[in-house]
This record gives sequence, structure tokens and C-alpha cells, in this order.
Amino acid sequence: MKIILVCFLFVVQNFALSAQTQDTDIFLYEIDWDKKDLKKEKNLTKWKGYDNQPYFSPDGGRLFFTRAFRDQSDIYYYDTRLKVIKEFRSTPESEYSPTVTPDGQHVSVIRVEQDSTQRLWKFPIERGEPELIFKKVKPVGYQAWVDDQTVALFVLGSPNSLQLGDAFDGTTKKITYNIGRSLHYYNGVVYFTNKESDSSFTLKKLDVATEKVTSMVKTKNNSEDFTVTTSGRILMGDGQDIYELKSSKWKKLFKLKDKGFKDFNRLAVSDDETKLALVVVMD
Repeated sequence: MKIILVCFLFVVQNFALSAQTQDTDIFLYEIDWDKKDLKKEKNLTKWKGYDNQPYFSPDGGRLFFTRAFRDQSDIYYYDTRLKVIKEFRSTPESEYSPTVTPDGQHVSVIRVEQDSTQRLWKFPIERGEPELIFKKVKPVGYQAWVDDQTVALFVLGSPNSLQLGDAFDGTTKKITYNIGRSLHYYNGVVYFTNKESDSSFTLKKLDVATEKVTSMVKTKNNSEDFTVTTSGRILMGDGQDIYELKSSKWKKLFKLKDKGFKDFNRLAVSDDETKLALVVVMD
């Protein structure tokens, strides 16, 4: 099943507008797992501005991402075959966090509606009108699809909560609180980070069938951003290098410190595990 790489969403609109001034670019690499190396570095978004939340389509043909201009954000994608960037949709609203749904026919997004309400919507990949998924659940921050019916949701509040939602009837169930911004699903489990305090983050997992939450390991350098590949590899960066979780310990996998990046955070791996997208802070 497609691993959901759930990326960053601005939690309130005013914060969103100021945060979008940050200059971030999306870099694309080819992965050499045997040599623990990232090859053929390519900056896909060299222009000044906010480009974030990368997400590969299941066939690897498109790398969806959020692109922001001033007070407007829309979904774009990089065509990995044609080597060009195209706009996915242009709307009066702002959309974030593109994610291909399990049926492969839609892209679900967090939409900031005209009255600033944040809810989960989906667009047909080819053409057609968007559809609201959860009418009463708001404000939604992030998403991770479990199957066609079930989706894990980060719902903003005091505190923020992890909820399991039923996309068929629109209901949700609260599971736990104080979670981080990354949600990923793999093989019956939703992975997420828990913020015990500003200086203590823990990677945790939710067994969807039993709804049991289990602590796994402290995150690297209090990072919230990680991904889970289709073979179950858990990868996390510390702003300098990328690590893999093995036997409950973080082992350095890809060395990025010498590339001269100021910082990087979000990352996504294609379903065939040959490509990696990395969000790099440029300013």
C-alpha cells in the first residue's frame, strides 16, 4: 500500500502567510542503497519562494508538492518522465499537503476555505470537481490514508489530536494527543511523533486494528519529519544527515552535511525506492 508521506501544513492562516516567506527548494536524488549514497542531485524549484510537502504518485511519474505565492498556495507536480513542472489545479482557495488516495484516482489535500476553515478534500487526478471528505472535522492539519475507508488525521486543538476517520460516514475517533506533524501508514500501523515537551520527541506507532499506541524511540535532534518506505524502512533527518531506524537505534544512512545545506526537513521516497525528494531551507 502506498506510504503516505504526510508533509507540513500551516496551522492557521495568519501563520501560513508569514511562514510562506521562507525560501525552500525541493531536491531530487537517485538512491544507491548498497553504497549508502544519493546521486544525480537536482534542484527542481530554483526560484525564490516556498516549495514543500513532496509526495510521489504510486507509479513514480509525478512528484506532487505545494507551491506558495504571497497569500496563495496551490498544488503542482514535477513530471519525472518529461522533466517539467506543471500546475495540478488553480483555485481561489489555498491547498496544501497533496496525497494520492488508496484508489489511485484522487489527490487529497488540506484546503483553506474562503472563511479560513481547514478541511480535508479530494480532487480527481485527471479532471472533475473537488469533493469534501469530512464535513464536520476541522481544522485538519495532516492526513495518512490507511485504506479507502480509513484515514488518520492530525486535528488542531488544545492539544492537537490524532484521530481515525471513516471517510464513508464522516465520523472520527480520538486516539491520542500532542502529536507531531508527520503521519505515515505502513502494514497496519500509523507512525507519528509525540511531543512530550519542547525538548523531548518520541516516535510512536498506532496499531490500527487494536488502536494500541506503542513508543518506539526518541527522534533525532527532536525532529518531527520522517518517512516510511514501501519496504518498511523508517528514515529521519537531523538537518545534516539522514538516518535509518534499525534495532531501535538511528544509524546514519546518507551523508548530506558536506553538501552545504543550511537545513533540511521533509523527505519522501518513491514507491520503487529509487528516488528521494528532500525539502531544503535556502535562506
